[in-house]
Amino acid sequence: MTKYPPITYTIYHNPGPATAVLRSLNSTSEMSTSPSLLPLTVLEPPPNTSPAVQSSTSASIEYPQIVLFGDSITQFSTLTLEAYLQTQYIRRADVVNRGFSGFTLPMGFRALQKFLPATTPASTWPKIKVVTVFFGANDACLPGEQQHVDLQEYIDTMKKVIDYPVFRQEDPARTAMIMITTPPVNEHQFERMPSDKFQRRAGITSQYARAARQLAKAKGIHLLDFWSIIMRKVGWTPSMGYECCCDHIPYEVESTSPSTSSFLHIPGCCHASAKFVDSDYELMDFLTDGLHLTKLGYDVLFQELVKLIKHDIPDCAPGNLPFVLPEWREALQQSELCS
Repeated sequence: MTKYPPITYTIYHNPGPATAVLRSLNSTSEMSTSPSLLPLTVLEPPPNTSPAVQSSTSASIEYPQIVLFGDSITQFSTLTLEAYLQTQYIRRADVVNRGFSGFTLPMGFRALQKFLPATTPASTWPKIKVVTVFFGANDACLPGEQQHVDLQEYIDTMKKVIDYPVFRQEDPARTAMIMITTPPVNEHQFERMPSDKFQRRAGITSQYARAARQLAKAKGIHLLDFWSIIMRKVGWTPSMGYECCCDHIPYEVESTSPSTSSFLHIPGCCHASAKFVDSDYELMDFLTDGLHLTKLGYDVLFQELVKLIKHDIPDCAPGNLPFVLPEWREALQQSELCS
């Protein structure tokens, strides 16, 4: 029988005095890039009043959306990232999971055109406040593998997603897009294929994360550099370089990387130590199988995502979005909600 880990947080459906206590806990559990800090998943219930409650006099009410768009790492987040966000945005926005296990970015873009077609009238497009785009883990398979996507095709397809009409409406309907880089992979957790090779290599995956990082900067898109966040927690620093000296396709080196003659083995490479340096963490603390995230990995992703939204997109922060329908005391005064 499968054993599930205990839930380590409390959700208060009727926020009261506990709210202040949870705020205090949240203030002491801010995420840090320091590998010595173990993140805590403490979910603060939203206040039971809103800064600006939507009018309920219209015939229908539309909930804005937070759309999580990605591959299996997104699809498998229903008990972690998705649930955490739903708790934070309850009554303010619907959190929609559009994760597709095994999909590459080109496959995801084709799916996007089906579940969110831009050919329908713009008046019917949903009001999407934030969309996260989280692909690359499958695209970065070794050439010859079914899921491999050439790096340039990955970049070109990401541009199509960024420029997708549904996400590029005029303010205030325009969607805030957050590009999330693929997490690192850990070859120490992989099983070798019959050919004695790995399906994914740490050095190649780093190049897809780098491409997303550079494209987000060029296109002015919000970036959550999840690859670098996790790598820093296991002792890596940018001065060590983004590449690896293994026999993989030699992509272009970043300006901050060492010269090609002095590559270092990055965390996750089978030639590097599983415990990369003197760190409190190893990659396997964040990855279940060398690719997918553990609960700790999702904790880091959730906390960094909320921190980014609060800092860079404050209008979309959980506490700043209004309730779609008013708090119950005010609702009692509105006859159309009581009839």
